[in-house]
Order: sequence, then structure tokens, then C-alpha cells
Amino acid sequence: MWIEARFYPSPQELTIYLRDVTERIEREQRLEQIAATERATADRLRQLDAAKNAFLTAVSHELRTPLTVVQGMAETLQRLREQESTVRREELEDALVTHARRLTQLLDELLHVDRLSRGSLTTDPRIVDVAELVTRVCRSSDEAERISLNAPGHLSAPVDPLQCEQLISNLLANAEKYAPHGPIRVELTDLIDGGFRLAVRDQGPGIPADALEEVFDAFVRLDHDHPKPGTGVGLTLVREFAKLHGGHAWAENTDGQGACIMVEIPGGPIRSATNEPAASNP
Repeated sequence: MWIEARFYPSPQELTIYLRDVTERIEREQRLEQIAATERATADRLRQLDAAKNAFLTAVSHELRTPLTVVQGMAETLQRLREQESTVRREELEDALVTHARRLTQLLDELLHVDRLSRGSLTTDPRIVDVAELVTRVCRSSDEAERISLNAPGHLSAPVDPLQCEQLISNLLANAEKYAPHGPIRVELTDLIDGGFRLAVRDQGPGIPADALEEVFDAFVRLDHDHPKPGTGVGLTLVREFAKLHGGHAWAENTDGQGACIMVEIPGGPIRSATNEPAASNP
């Protein structure tokens, strides 16, 4: 209960008026809460609008580049047909496959983000040799020559193989993008409970201390002037895939120069899972 007291002194006496103002105070508090919620909603809508615009710009660039290359190379093969040498045709065909895969990966990411926002992103784990999977993804990377891998010969864990493969690919793509020079170190270690920890370390500029959590938010890109803008969802999916497996992902700066993205996936019984849409998701 809220009580309002008013005191009126006089030479002979003190008059006190007491009034129950609980209803008024609670009404004011409700109005303040509504106003705060509306302000927070407006701020969130502005953030989402800015993120949407940045996302659409990035996606249009990401789609246009491989599509232009695929179309150009396909038209070259069509126009010249038998005139091109075998070596040149092989180069064009290899490039076509590379950019077609990039398009497929981009579309897969967009589908995952859509499922994530609707709370329908699921995982279907099974026993997988994670060491073999990490090794294969590293060897097939465009930057394989500067990736050093430290992993056991065999490490079995319950994971969704497709999501785990994309998780690894996204970690490597992030390191390759923000650390275009220098070695990339990939470390895979087993955990006591039968799970594993995966760390990808680069020698790039690192991540600002106040952005170590922000880099996992959807559509967030710290460097808007980067020549490879990206979609801003790569690390978002890394963390969400980790959560679906009962694990977590985090970022930290290494001693000296560079950043490290860490992922831990626990062992235990195999179980499927579905994500719940977060309030901050678009």
C-alpha cells in the first residue's frame, strides 16, 4: 500500500492528512512500464531495420558475385566449346563448381536463419568421427595451405554431421576473411564426457573487447568497409548449432595478435533438439 501524508502545522497544533494512493501509484508504474517497453520496442525495430538493410546489401553482393562468375564462365564455355584447351576448360569447370558451392552455402545459411527466427531449426545427431570431419573440411578449404591442424587420429561424438560440417566451415571462413594473411591454427581436443572442443585461431587484428559477444548476433558485421562484406550470420549459426547440441561458443583474443573462436560440444546420450526463437531474432 502507498500512503500520501500531508502535514499542516499551526501555532497550536499539527494537522495530518493521510490518503491511500496505491491505485494511482500502481497506474503510474504501469504507464512507465508500458512507455519503457514501447521505447525498447522502437529501439529494437530501428536496430532490426538497420540490420535488415545491411543484410540485404550484403546478400545482394554475395549473390551477385558468384552468379556473375558462374554466368560468365558458363557463357565462355558455351561460346568457345571445342576451341578451349583441355587445361583451360578444366580451370573454368573447377571455378564453376567452386562458385556454385558458394551459392549453395549462402542459400543454406539463409534457410537456417529463417528456421532459426521461426524456432524450427532442428538437429539430428549421430555418432560421427569429428576428427575425420574436421580434417576433411580443412583440406578442402581454399586456404588449406595456411591451415595447421592439431587433432587426434580419431574422435567420435554425437553430432549432426551436416551442421557440424557447416560449423567448421563457418569458423574457417571467418578466420580466412578477417585474417587473410598468416597461419590459421585449428585445434581439436576431446573432453572427459566424450564431447570435444574446437578452436580456430588466426593472426588477424583481433576483436574489440566490447564486441566479443556482439559478433555472434545475426547480421552484425564489425567491418562495414571490408572488401568481402558477408551476410553477418556465419558466427550466429556457429553458436546456434552449438546450442542445439547442448554446447556453447565464445570468442576471445589471443595473446599478442589475432582472435580465437571456441566451440564446445558435450558428449552424453544422443538426442534431437529444436531451437526456441529468441526475442532478439528478426
